[in-house]
Amino acid sequence: MTRAVETTDIISKHLPGVSTVSTDLLREGAPIEPDPPVSHWKPEAVYYEDGARIEAAFRSYIHRADTKQQEDSYEIFICHANVIRYIVCR
Repeated sequence: MTRAVETTDIISKHLPGVSTVSTDLLREGAPIEPDPPVSHWKPEAVYYEDGARIEAAFRSYIHRADTKQQEDSYEIFICHANVIRYIVCR
């Protein structure tokens, strides 16, 4: 997660007063086997572990606003492609 941490540090400098939280749930991984298959992907990837972890991240951080919420709220997720793709397509 080195690049994600570095990106967080850069963005944080432009958002003073905004707290940051680091979580292993958003670590890059392979939630499912690629379809169609790709030649450069590691066949030893542990899909069931990564997929469960990334699904746990989705369930922990993605939710509807409380019905009593009066103002907009924003959260920034800094992670890698497979995690972003999973969350967007989920």
